[in-house]
Amino acid sequence: MVNRIFRSIKSRTKEAITQILGLIFGRLECRLVNKYYANELVYPPIFIVGAPRTGSTILYQLISNCFDVLYFNNLMMWFVHIPVVGMMLNQKLYRDKSHNSFQSCFGQTFGLNSPAECGTFFYRWIPLPSETDFLDPLDISDECCKELRNVISALVHRYRRPILFKHMGIGQKLKVIARLFPEAIIIICRRNPVFTAQSIIEVRERISGNRTTWWSIRPKQTNALLDEHYVDQVVKQVYYIEQQINNDLKLFHPERCLTVTYDDLCRDPRNITSILEGIFARISVQLKRKWKARIPNIKSSNVIRVKPEIYNKIKDAVDKLDWINYVD
Repeated sequence: MVNRIFRSIKSRTKEAITQILGLIFGRLECRLVNKYYANELVYPPIFIVGAPRTGSTILYQLISNCFDVLYFNNLMMWFVHIPVVGMMLNQKLYRDKSHNSFQSCFGQTFGLNSPAECGTFFYRWIPLPSETDFLDPLDISDECCKELRNVISALVHRYRRPILFKHMGIGQKLKVIARLFPEAIIIICRRNPVFTAQSIIEVRERISGNRTTWWSIRPKQTNALLDEHYVDQVVKQVYYIEQQINNDLKLFHPERCLTVTYDDLCRDPRNITSILEGIFARISVQLKRKWKARIPNIKSSNVIRVKPEIYNKIKDAVDKLDWINYVD
């Protein structure tokens, strides 16, 4: 209870400070956006999507550490209302240094220069989730679409490099992303669903003290899953998240979509960076590597950590679903 109250106070204080910074530097932000945005993006934005607990955070850390890309670090989260101004400060402090930070806890990274999830940035324009994280393109106004594209365009053109985002809720909003950024590159994280489900169940227990309280992304079928056994609920949570992503990938050019499996990421992270370089080369965009960037050794956590009866129940639930074509 005390920790929950503390987190609430911390969150409200942070939001108040970001609002104040927005009021102070709002006019400068507008001038910078108007100065640098362009209708066509010289570099495509990159979005990492997938189900939770599929290796997305370590992949985000790997790419942002190895390549000269823009990304929102933990310092930038204080400037979500004035991101162009915030990026100016960020570049002065860190320039193009590798963060060499590969620790995280449930997607939360540590250190001001470590890459951060950027949901609060997007929710300035994209409506906050109510019952699910799915969003239809008709639910966001033309004005919001234009403002969001202009801000990202201004960042890309000011610093002449791609911008990398990792926010798992975006995977349920790819129809909106296709409307805003048809040139985007989409990186999909996949993991053996048995171990993905096991990991989500463990996180539920650690955060809520039980296995039945929902955690993380809510696909549009969430309400239909609430009365199911927690194992079936979690397995279908992962399935429907991936089903939505799989269906919406058709909106993007196949050459701009890359699936990264957790096994491949753990086995050879260096090869993943080479594959990403190849994707950019095919669209005639050079992805510059950072000097002296460390590539981590990633230890796989694909091991059985729950009781045998629970593991078998997870496996049975997974085996009932089509994880290739995602046909119900």
